[in-house]
Amino acid sequence: MKKILLVLLALGVIFSCGKKEEAKTDNAETKTETTTTTEPAKEGDAPAADAAAYTVPEVQKYIEDYKALLKEYTAAVNAKDEAKSTELGDKIHELTTKEAEYAVKLTDTEEAKKFSDEMAKLDEEYDALAEKAE
Repeated sequence: MKKILLVLLALGVIFSCGKKEEAKTDNAETKTETTTTTEPAKEGDAPAADAAAYTVPEVQKYIEDYKALLKEYTAAVNAKDEAKSTELGDKIHELTTKEAEYAVKLTDTEEAKKFSDEMAKLDEEYDALAEKAE
């Protein structure tokens, strides 16, 4: 089932990015200001190197929700709580079915590839936990 979804996801990304037209820019000069602030890192803060930021907020929320559910599922599997792991597994499966919807929303090919790779990694992690739960 997941392999089929990943294939559909890949096809959706290919078709959605295949006819992309480049945005035309005016010759007018644009100004952008960037401000940066540096704060010392706190002890509990982990670097967000693996946290991919997406330009589409819905996709970012989807990834965050999926990771949160996966974290809860990991805790349930490690605690050997079958009822909770089954419930969370069903929620993860429900989220996985919506993966293609969010992949189509990404118009940048690099971002779509990053999303696809990240979801494949998360799916592998889920599959390994599901085997452990059985």
